[in-house]
Amino acid sequence: MQTEATADTGTKAKRSGSEPRWRVAVCFGITVAACYAVLGLRVQPSQWTITPDGNAPMTEALAWQAGRMDLPHEGRDTLRDRMHDTAWIEETGKVYSITPPLPTFFCFAVTFVEKLWLGETSETIGPVTYASAVLVPLLCVGFWAFRTQTRSAAWAGLLTFAWLSATANYPLMVWSQGGNAGFLNQLLAQIGILLIAGDLLGRRRIWPAAIGLVIGAWSRQMTVFYFLPLLGFAWFGQHRRRDLVVVIVAAVIGVGTLMTLNQLKFGSMFETGYGLIYKGRGDDDHLAMRARQGLFSPKWIRDNLAYMVWRRPEITWSNQGLALGQDPHGESLANG
Repeated sequence: MQTEATADTGTKAKRSGSEPRWRVAVCFGITVAACYAVLGLRVQPSQWTITPDGNAPMTEALAWQAGRMDLPHEGRDTLRDRMHDTAWIEETGKVYSITPPLPTFFCFAVTFVEKLWLGETSETIGPVTYASAVLVPLLCVGFWAFRTQTRSAAWAGLLTFAWLSATANYPLMVWSQGGNAGFLNQLLAQIGILLIAGDLLGRRRIWPAAIGLVIGAWSRQMTVFYFLPLLGFAWFGQHRRRDLVVVIVAAVIGVGTLMTLNQLKFGSMFETGYGLIYKGRGDDDHLAMRARQGLFSPKWIRDNLAYMVWRRPEITWSNQGLALGQDPHGESLANG
């Protein structure tokens, strides 16, 4: 009887497309081990730290704890000596961070809890906290999203490994070691997008996609437009009223937070500060120079084609093995 019950359970699992939990756990463990073995030398999770030095999210988080929205620049020239992703307000001379707020929320939460627990903050987020908060969700959400589509833990592991090692995610993880907000936000946004995709193309429970919408909005603002397909799935779903409420609440939290921060910083809910990044910067700043000449000018087509298609990286050999040089403007698609 026990053998028949076991066989019957296996048959039902096979028909439903499910897998034994042990197989899922083993495949996920192999995926984690493969990622660490192949990517760990360059990604270096043990070196992931965030400090206020040149880091707008951490500086902003500490400023919030001090009761101010602007970034402290006492004793320095706010026009010239300021971080890249910041906006300078000519009328007040104040400087504000314009990066999406999710890294700031993370830095604020960690340093605030540390201050409550220890009575003070070290103003540094170490590798255990920082790397775990980014890399673990990347692995877990990626594996989950691919498994919802393939219904195979083995394929999910392979696709997750390829997604992290053979796409732009690899250099993004390398460059995020020091908490660079631009690179970090691109990784965080992908967590949100995969939550949306994995849910809407899978069981459509809506709430995972709603969480993904908030994460996306707080890391790359343009991902708020995923609200439209999410709204459509909620409207035509089996639990319309409940799902619509979840989607609308997520949109209000995501967009409302951004608009509130805009109002507090710039006096308008619709002012993001992006137009003020290069204000006051000279032509010695090549990004500011290009912005003034026309960010979307046709004159950049030739250079962009070169960076995207045929520009080759510098290949060097070090004690860590073969390495590809990183071009500050971009590298060709041929380099992966």
